[in-house]
Amino acid sequence: MRRVKAVVAGIALLANVVTIHPAAAVSSSPRCTPSGLTISDRTRFGGTSYSICAFRWSGSQIRVLAARIGGSTRFVGFGTPGRDTFASKMLWRGGAVAGTNGDFVAPGKSTKNPWYRDGLQIAAGIQAGSTFIEDGTGAYVGPAQRLYADHPDVTDGFGGFPRVVEDGVNVGSLTPPDRGGDNPFWDANPRTAIGVIRGCEDGDIATSCVVYLVTVDGRQGAYSRGVEFPALGSLMLHLGSWDAMNTDGGGSTEMWMRRGKPRVCESDAPGGCILDRPSTGEERTVVQTIGLVP
Repeated sequence: MRRVKAVVAGIALLANVVTIHPAAAVSSSPRCTPSGLTISDRTRFGGTSYSICAFRWSGSQIRVLAARIGGSTRFVGFGTPGRDTFASKMLWRGGAVAGTNGDFVAPGKSTKNPWYRDGLQIAAGIQAGSTFIEDGTGAYVGPAQRLYADHPDVTDGFGGFPRVVEDGVNVGSLTPPDRGGDNPFWDANPRTAIGVIRGCEDGDIATSCVVYLVTVDGRQGAYSRGVEFPALGSLMLHLGSWDAMNTDGGGSTEMWMRRGKPRVCESDAPGGCILDRPSTGEERTVVQTIGLVP
């Protein structure tokens, strides 16, 4: 398995966190990969290795969880349709080592897109937007209908909208026909996104597969304004994503980490801490979370 090399300008090691200083230019392509800083607990978390990065980019505060998946290590959509709770509790109780909020909430406290866990369909969803799936050979981001048709042995899957990177190209600037001129969804907002490197999608389990789970704080003035989708696509490309999609954001955007007290922690939470600053000033209940599990 080839190593993924981190090329980072202006890095400072802060306990369990890689911080890219605000002075680092966008052109420096800040990366957050398991070869940058590894956090490993072989006794409790089965040796799961991942990195947490924090940096300021395009006027916003960014948090990145990067993990090499394979074997039992994967990203799971936690939650139960019909119930909502705080993301931190959901991830902690589910056994995740770190994670974020997940898909958009649909009527009846379900998800808007199809949702699979451990090979079983948890929710059918009310639309088929973009999706992230794993099937034992790799991880994929793309149109839900095509991916579920092409990968019938999906183990885990959850959705989002819109896709912001497609085959290494920023598609965040593409405007859907129903956008409308005054829909705040398209403005600069807090965002959560997930992306995969090209090697994840070649169907070869021997190829290194790194997944990026990202939060962007927003609606907080000079501290962090949030981003529109073209900027989100640019960010995911700079991290190294070949394909990436947006998930639920706004007041739901949140990143949680189990145990540890890195200096980037913003507030305590069950089993660990919240790494970002939710725009409402506190956690919002959600139906689904995306968690990294060993």
